[in-house]
Amino acid sequence: MSKFIYSDEEQKFNNILTHQTKELDLINRPDMSIAEERIEESEKLLRELGYTLTDLPIIDTETKKQTIVVPKWEDLVIKAECEVGSMNELDALFTNEELELNQTVIQSLQDDFNDIHKLDKIDISICAGAGILAAIVDILLIGIPEKTPNGLKGGPLSNYVRDWFNQRFPEEEMEKLANSKVSKVPFDAQDNRHTKVNVNGLSAYYHRLLSLGHDPLLGLVIGVCDILNGKMTTIDKTGKIVSQFMDNYTDRKESDIFAAIAKQIIHFKSDITTSMGLPAPLMGLFNLLQFGKIGDEDQTIAEIVQGMYYEGYDFIYFSSMAISTMIIEVIIRIGYALKKINEGHSIKILFLFR
Repeated sequence: MSKFIYSDEEQKFNNILTHQTKELDLINRPDMSIAEERIEESEKLLRELGYTLTDLPIIDTETKKQTIVVPKWEDLVIKAECEVGSMNELDALFTNEELELNQTVIQSLQDDFNDIHKLDKIDISICAGAGILAAIVDILLIGIPEKTPNGLKGGPLSNYVRDWFNQRFPEEEMEKLANSKVSKVPFDAQDNRHTKVNVNGLSAYYHRLLSLGHDPLLGLVIGVCDILNGKMTTIDKTGKIVSQFMDNYTDRKESDIFAAIAKQIIHFKSDITTSMGLPAPLMGLFNLLQFGKIGDEDQTIAEIVQGMYYEGYDFIYFSSMAISTMIIEVIIRIGYALKKINEGHSIKILFLFR
């Protein structure tokens, strides 16, 4: 049995190659060594008689052109399978010595590649340093969000990011904006009082996690579509996808796509600093993952993510978590650039190949 698993097309190639190899083996090739000896003897005799072989007349012989008919691939496949079967292996076309030589050559090429591109001590030091520094920042400066009488609080850096958002989007202004008509969207139902199809878990706490229009990424597509169609698209706590019209929200739709995009962005702005703010990008899709037995309570992945959102893992906290990733990226790129410059590479080349 072959150690390789061939696809259907690869197996066809193997069958045809096996058939063609056997066809070539059946061709009787004349032994030209005796003819070559006779030619050499004749040339030697002519030179002894005083003839020069360079001035011999050139005789043109017309070769009749033959039309070569190239068979169709399907015909080659059928003929090969009829002659040699349909389960031929590529290894069988080579001798053991050839296969061993192939492996040696391949291993040599891999070794040469690894010698050029392997991580050296400096590369490992850069990666380790970036990871350790990012971990320290994440643990000591970002921390884990906790609910307090003064709102969500985490590490100093996380609090700084949240305070920046609160200053950039003041609560009083956002409350006025949320109550204005320009920010009203059809997917903002906070419970099931007006829904036609029950959405499990829909509440003031979870409606932004369940409604895909509130997702910072998906909302730019699904949310805009919902505004144009006057609908609300949700993935409830059990993973059920529901898209429905609600009579009380029909006046919130827009007919112009640019107006719908503007309303979507304004609604994002009005919700970003609320107590249960916008979820992290694509967080709502985790409601589909209704499997797993995690922790002492055997929670599913969806339940874990729902709990994280409830505890404060929202878009603002996601933004603060991105700082650690940015630190890793910056340190690795700068460290690698300095290493290459030290090795003699120009700065211009580094920018060209990034």
